[in-house]
Amino acid sequence: MTRERAVGAPSAPAAAKPLAATTGAAPLADVDTVFLDLDGCVWFGDRLADGAIELVRDLRDSGRRVGFVTNTSNSRAEQVASKLRRLGIPTRAEDVVMPIEVL
Repeated sequence: MTRERAVGAPSAPAAAKPLAATTGAAPLADVDTVFLDLDGCVWFGDRLADGAIELVRDLRDSGRRVGFVTNTSNSRAEQVASKLRRLGIPTRAEDVVMPIEVL
């Protein structure tokens, strides 16, 4: 995908304006899957981050798939998905990406 800018348009950092204002497109328009890190981002031990349930719900409601990644190696994907469900985020084991899955 090529993004063009008008001749003479400043190449100043986009931080000055929202991405949509600088590119003319919605920031997540081409994104169909979002992966969220769990430990220290979505949850802190047995407590969800503020807004985590709403973020996941909004992403899913917009038609995007949500996956979860973790570097823990002492549990299985189903156990991680179960914890997310217990904390209020409906999740399947297939939605969890782990460094190793022992069969």
